[in-house]
Amino acid sequence: MGFQMEPEILVGSVSPNGNIEAIAEQDDRCAYLYLHEIRQPSLDLGFGTKPCWIRNLKPAPESLPSSDMRRGIAPMMPRASCAHSQGAEPLSRDAVRIVWFEEGDAAALLERESVLAIVPCWGGKKGFYGYARDCTAESDLAWPLTRDSVLRDRVRAAEEYWKSWDIGDPWTPVREGGWKAVTAALGEPTNYYAIDGGAWPPQAMLRCAHGDAVVLVTCGMQLRPQPTVELYTKDPRQVRRIELGLAIERRLFERAPDPIMKWLSGQAKYPWHRLSWLGRGHTMSCDSIPAGASGREFTAVLFQSDPIGAPRIAFPAFRDDPVGLLWLVPVTGLERELAQRNGSEELAGRLTAKGHGFVHCDRVPVV
Repeated sequence: MGFQMEPEILVGSVSPNGNIEAIAEQDDRCAYLYLHEIRQPSLDLGFGTKPCWIRNLKPAPESLPSSDMRRGIAPMMPRASCAHSQGAEPLSRDAVRIVWFEEGDAAALLERESVLAIVPCWGGKKGFYGYARDCTAESDLAWPLTRDSVLRDRVRAAEEYWKSWDIGDPWTPVREGGWKAVTAALGEPTNYYAIDGGAWPPQAMLRCAHGDAVVLVTCGMQLRPQPTVELYTKDPRQVRRIELGLAIERRLFERAPDPIMKWLSGQAKYPWHRLSWLGRGHTMSCDSIPAGASGREFTAVLFQSDPIGAPRIAFPAFRDDPVGLLWLVPVTGLERELAQRNGSEELAGRLTAKGHGFVHCDRVPVV
């Protein structure tokens, strides 16, 4: 058995979400791009490690070297799927960089201006991990990154997006546009809260008086598209940029204003913290809605786009994407079970039939 050089890390980067790390490394045989989850206490994203072959540096084997895989060594790409059958030049640290997709759940490795490899959000599923420029046919290690791949455009767009924060101020027009949109629908906000904790990306929450209700609306979630949306819908542009709204009868709100606002501000970070997404018909546990005089507990919320009485808040588009508002409608545990069992449309229909709209009150359950 010949001597094998220990892998050399060429470049590493932590995602803007802080929960994934991307590393490009090479030994004397081949180079790989890895994305792996940064483990956090009491949170397992199920992301694991996603390896994507980049290039061989030595002559390619005729078949996948299973012995290397059994020994935990990164395997070389077989000749039939390799653009450089005799091996390509080693990568230089000075020439490579990692570009994160705007969602923060996928990344690309670039060599100067050339995209070498991409691990998309669907990497790691059904035996697929990523795309590589120097791959010529589908294999267990990578799939070809074609010249006309739309992913190349997404990498360029992402790099332009990150640069826009270095040289400009994307936040101010979003904040001002959000304020105007909320004011047009609900009247001038009574309070403005920064809810980002001083960390990027900036986020705020606006509080408005609406009749005998208090309405809370986030501003800033739209700055980034939600992760994994493209795995579940054919047109992710329509649902990937959102803000959240919550309306509660004033008497109820004043029983526990701080827990309610703290909980909502936490959900404004949920998609990127959990590598998930929020959409119409989804439900979520909620422990911050105070019980009214009846003592009934509303322990979850149903996400709706147009509950009864909800005003239309027309946020300006961001990066050519529409920005949608999801209203969080508090529901009981049994109501949530109905939605999970029979579908959210049935629960939404029952709420509408009883006249229960976007303003939460101490109502009679529909289950």
